[in-house]
Amino acid sequence: MIRCLILMVALGIGGAAHGDERRVQTKDAGDLELIQALDTLIPQWLRSEEIPGLNIALARRGVLVWEGAYGYADAKTRRPMTTDTVFRSGSIAKPYASVAIMQLVERGALKLDDPIDTYLPFKVVNPFGGPPITIRHLLTHRSGLGGDSAASYLCERADTIRPLAELLALAYRYQYAQAPVGTGPHRFHQMWTQPVGAQYQYSNLGVATLGVIVERANPERLSYSDYVQKHIMDRLGMQYAQMPPAQIRELIRADIWERLSTGYQVLGGAWVPTAQVCFGEFPCGGSLATPAD
Repeated sequence: MIRCLILMVALGIGGAAHGDERRVQTKDAGDLELIQALDTLIPQWLRSEEIPGLNIALARRGVLVWEGAYGYADAKTRRPMTTDTVFRSGSIAKPYASVAIMQLVERGALKLDDPIDTYLPFKVVNPFGGPPITIRHLLTHRSGLGGDSAASYLCERADTIRPLAELLALAYRYQYAQAPVGTGPHRFHQMWTQPVGAQYQYSNLGVATLGVIVERANPERLSYSDYVQKHIMDRLGMQYAQMPPAQIRELIRADIWERLSTGYQVLGGAWVPTAQVCFGEFPCGGSLATPAD
């Protein structure tokens, strides 16, 4: 029996609230035993870790068997968490890029072993050498790119959001280090770490580059956000899912925004709402969804 857990958490203060929500859609004894264990553990975990809220979905063999919601979606207003509360789902966004690329492969719009420069409006060269970087290299995180902070920046208005291709063209100008991130001695990320194909190295920038390739290669010339919405999220019937170019109110559907959870972080010993941060490399981590989606 294969089980899949999807867990989304709003970090912060608080504990379980009254009116926690559960939806059980199974009579399987093993599933029910697991659900009961989780239903006992999660409220205790929220209290011990000072987490205001959490929602969760449990699926077996592609069938949803349970949804649960605990605590608060917003600790200040005591807005209760529900199974339809939407979360910023971080790197869970990355599989959308892979699916989009493989759809375009199936349609004959590109090939996995095509050099990425075939599709990009800028040139990418690994200074450590190796063969030309291919789409397959990006999909398997073997391009030689290092880790980075997803070109994160504080954002408030849609008119300040740079197009994905434009931002990545700027990012690739840094051959040995990316743009500054803070003021300490390690304020630069090492952009390239090894020759092409040498070994696996998780890369946000590599996945974002796949997003540009999707934009350039899809026959409809859809933006990455629109392609993912039309050809993946909508086709799967994902009710409250979106991949906006930035996670700000202007760019998020109203029905999703009103269901969005509030995140928290520790600052000077106090728990405060997380600042509005957008990912310039948003295909690597810019999706919104519920656990059931």
